[in-house]
Amino acid sequence: MLAKISNLSLVLMFLFCVGSGFTQTGKSTLGTATGFRFTEDDLAADSSEYLFEPSAEVVLGFLLSHYLNIYAYQVLLNAKASEQSARMVSMKTATDNADNLINDLRMEYNKLRQGNITRELLEIAGGQAS
Repeated sequence: MLAKISNLSLVLMFLFCVGSGFTQTGKSTLGTATGFRFTEDDLAADSSEYLFEPSAEVVLGFLLSHYLNIYAYQVLLNAKASEQSARMVSMKTATDNADNLINDLRMEYNKLRQGNITRELLEIAGGQAS
């Protein structure tokens, strides 16, 4: 909630970001986020007045610049977390696929080996019968 600041006219303050958001591992969202929005009507609705030292303009300018820096940093952190999560999920999938391929190849190798052993035993048994 914003309080009315004497002698300060703010027409519209609006922050709009588009980027990837991190919700949880394996799920990220692409969307928009609205930082803050207020109009002069919003400020006029509140009749409170505050005394600022230094002036209200200096305080508001300081706070807004810090808020914008923190908000931009949060957007960047969400994008980085989303990227790292996507990398982690893709590496897990690649590892699982490699394990499945190794198991399939091991099974194929064992079948061929067993087939060769059986064939050699049959040859030996056939040679003794002759």
